[in-house]
Amino acid sequence: MALAVTQAVALERPPWMDDDGIVLAESWRSPAHRARALGKMDLILPATEEEGFRREHSVAMLEELKKLGVTTVLTHYYEGFGSKAEDAGMKDARYLAREARKAGLRVGAYIGGTLGWESLSKEVREAGAWQAATPDGQPMLDDPKEPFRRVAAFLRPAYSDHLERVLRRMVTEMQPDFVYFDHVGLGNDSWDKFTAGLFHDFLTERGFKEAIRVKLPPTAKASEPLGRAWVDFRIKSTVEHFRRLSRFVRSLDAQCAVVCNPGGVNNDSMDVYGVDHSQLLAFSHAFRGETTKPGWSDNRAVTRIRSLKTGQAFGNATLLDCESPLELAESLAFNLHSLGNIAWFENGHLLPPRARIGRISSFMEPYLEFFRTHTEFYRIASRATDVAVLRPHETFAHGSEQKRRAISDAEQALIESQTPFAILFDQNWDSLDAHHAVITPDESDLSAAQRRQLDIFKARGGEVIPAATLQGDPQRARDRLRERLRVQVTAPAAVAAEVTERRMVPQVLVHLVNYRIDQPVKNIPVTVEASRLSRPLQAEYWNPLNPNPTPLKLTRNGNQLQVTVPHLDIYGLVVFTGAML
Repeated sequence: MALAVTQAVALERPPWMDDDGIVLAESWRSPAHRARALGKMDLILPATEEEGFRREHSVAMLEELKKLGVTTVLTHYYEGFGSKAEDAGMKDARYLAREARKAGLRVGAYIGGTLGWESLSKEVREAGAWQAATPDGQPMLDDPKEPFRRVAAFLRPAYSDHLERVLRRMVTEMQPDFVYFDHVGLGNDSWDKFTAGLFHDFLTERGFKEAIRVKLPPTAKASEPLGRAWVDFRIKSTVEHFRRLSRFVRSLDAQCAVVCNPGGVNNDSMDVYGVDHSQLLAFSHAFRGETTKPGWSDNRAVTRIRSLKTGQAFGNATLLDCESPLELAESLAFNLHSLGNIAWFENGHLLPPRARIGRISSFMEPYLEFFRTHTEFYRIASRATDVAVLRPHETFAHGSEQKRRAISDAEQALIESQTPFAILFDQNWDSLDAHHAVITPDESDLSAAQRRQLDIFKARGGEVIPAATLQGDPQRARDRLRERLRVQVTAPAAVAAEVTERRMVPQVLVHLVNYRIDQPVKNIPVTVEASRLSRPLQAEYWNPLNPNPTPLKLTRNGNQLQVTVPHLDIYGLVVFTGAML
């Protein structure tokens, strides 16, 4: 029996998230963390670090960030060293938040999922029991290079109570626009006595015989009963903990957004890491995606589109590190009015967010400027997807690697065949009928109710395509789905496409991203089958490297519109005005 999943009801987005969009810069290491990393047991920054720290928190730094194109900053607040130990840093965070708001920037506050156990245990007597443990009983570390930070056994009620006290103070005194919860899921495999006891209770609820006594985390495969139970317990624990924190924040301030970092959407997110994005994102407004660098490698597109599509499914912006024009292009096309994270500004130095060394690339400037001056193309635009990929909990929590690979290969075929698609999880099958075709997993991973839904979908004229039949082949996907797509783009496999609509204008927008940046693409045909046309009817092509749009020759045959994109470098946007799908 699979773990019951939470209902997928996307949280209402605070209006500020759609004002200017999210272009993030961050520096979230607390002063206590920085001082301890330098060997300072008193957690006070040495004098040699003060100048850089003060510049980081200066009005001049904020103006520099605004000039870069930043709309939102994430600053430190609490990293588990104790409220007294971090009090000075909290005051600095409040000052930065106040000055940022004066400068017209939005502000987020960082909450870590680790414990600065040396100082925390002196401040909170029972905090020693909050440490996550490895199977051999040793404290669990997030980073072996920093043994003073230990992973939290977050299921301890006293630990959650402690975080709520910190959050109440933060929201009351700092009034952040969003709270960022890092390390979501970290520690869900702890084998401390308390967590182990909860797992034994979970096994009893599952009907396991009393004779089964698990003294260490089970090593059974996720498809076996004990392994299934361990995966489901970790997922359930992570979701319940995050749900509690999210609801608490929003009970204090309904306009404060909640952001989490569960990592990217990968085939092993559930069974290895105990993280189910589809449940977590029902309680967040944005989440941190993977740090993979997109591009063209081994004759295939390396993308972060799965994370971006997962964010779309739950109304979440996806916060991706962006250090290049290609990474910005990916966010322009697939994100929800967000470019992600473009800078790290610790100690007042503007650095690339992933590498944190060197300079921010000047080649990013035209893309940042395009987003700033043409926010109308991205603000509250609706996605138009004729195809959906089903990603069931059963497959990715308990299924074989072969089953999972069939689905991810099918997604890859859709990406490389320029087929816009949605990802549907168990919770959002209610939007099945909004699509013309669905890509399905192995039938054995579907419930009887899901199979009935697919039968009804097929009877209504929808097409049901087993993922394995696409075999990761973009041409096979293009041939199979050609008659189902209202928008068709024909381009090399390195090009991905996304379609959005602006209903009030009306406009159909076709976003193109070239993952093979060393090979621009010429003469890309784009065909739109519109349901409604109005005047003026025209098509333009926008490229961030060109300040003015290029008028396109539009050929019309009834409600079918066709244009040819003359040249695609990295990102291009075709805007059909007067058309709706």
